[in-house]
Amino acid sequence: MGLLDQIEKLREKPEATRRRVAIMVTSLIVLVVMGIWITLNFALNHQFEEKSNIASPFSVIKDIFK
Repeated sequence: MGLLDQIEKLREKPEATRRRVAIMVTSLIVLVVMGIWITLNFALNHQFEEKSNIASPFSVIKDIFK
């Protein structure tokens, strides 16, 4: 059964059932997008924190001549 067959079956259901399915599908999509967003946000912040621990070349040269 393809997606189009499932949609056709859903069109035959009562409106309350169609609304329930629409809310569930929408909620699932929102959760997936939020999960991807949070994961990427955490990964990018972690990547920038690792880079900030590396001393800049100018600070190394400055420390040499102190």
